[in-house]
Amino acid sequence: MPNKKPKKSFAITPVSVSLTETGDLESDSLLEAAAEVGISPDDLLKIFKYTHALKEVARDMDMEPTHAMTALLNAIGELIVAVFPPDEHPDICTDIFHQLWRACDLPSDTNVRE
Repeated sequence: MPNKKPKKSFAITPVSVSLTETGDLESDSLLEAAAEVGISPDDLLKIFKYTHALKEVARDMDMEPTHAMTALLNAIGELIVAVFPPDEHPDICTDIFHQLWRACDLPSDTNVRE
């Protein structure tokens, strides 16, 4: 686990990108998505590959979705405590909540569903 000083902003807007099996770093959609969230295409590809690997492990272990979510939340909590100073924990948790809200496509002030 790296002990780097993180950027002050923790949120990364969820993006939807179609990647080839090999993970084409030159694809326009990946380059555009990386620019949209302000990270390198290589880092965005690592995020997608890591997400895919986590899903595969849960599937291979025949985990219930709620158990997989609990495991992921535990890992996130441990990472936050291990890497970030305590005074940043509330902001990180709030950012995670907002990312999850957007990822689930829940309504907001600017996205009200009727």
